Order: sequence, then structure tokens, then C-alpha cells
Amino acid sequence: MTTETQTPEDVTTANIIALYKAGRRDFQKADLSGADLSGADLSGADLNQSCLRYANFSGSNLSNADISQSDLHYAILRDADLRNADLTETDLTTARFAGSDLTGARITVGEVPRKIGART
Repeated sequence: MTTETQTPEDVTTANIIALYKAGRRDFQKADLSGADLSGADLSGADLNQSCLRYANFSGSNLSNADISQSDLHYAILRDADLRNADLTETDLTTARFAGSDLTGARITVGEVPRKIGART
């Protein structure tokens, strides 16, 4: 199956990195809850409307990624690169951003990460 015909259900923790390396960037509506994507390079990825609850993105590169309208409940984004990422209308409840770079990130008012330590 080619990446052009895959659906959100085809995106799993096990294959998202391979799909990304093959050139795919559209991962809208993916369910990656609980995924360990620490250290992953997903810069420019489209994760709009995705379920990312409990996912671990520690040290990951999510710069220029579209994570808007997603669920990041309890996600770990410690030391992640989120420069210029779109986090508008994203549920950031209890997400951890310590040491993350949020320079230029778009965050809807009222959704600012609660954990101190993120660079903005």
C-alpha cells in the first residue's frame, strides 16, 4: 500500500517514523496515544486533530508541525523543539513542556502550557 492511500488508521506508533522518512507528512486524525516518539524528527508533520494522549515526544523535533485541534493530555514534550508549531485549539491539559522551545509557536489564549520551564 502506498503512503498516498493510507488512512489515519494505518498510522501507528510502529510505522509513523518509517512513513515520515519515506516522505509522508499528512498524519491528520492519527491515534498515537501512548506512543513513544522520543527523539523523533517529525518537523513539518501534519498531526491536526490527532489523539496524542500520554505520548512521549521528549527531545523530538516538532518544529513547524501542525498539531492544532489535537489532544495532548498528559503528553510529555520535555526538551522538544516546537518552534513555529501550530498548537491552536489543542488540549494541553497536564502536558509537560519543561525545557521545550516554543519560539514562534501558535497557541490559543487560555491554552498556554501550565508547566513552567518552556521557552517562548
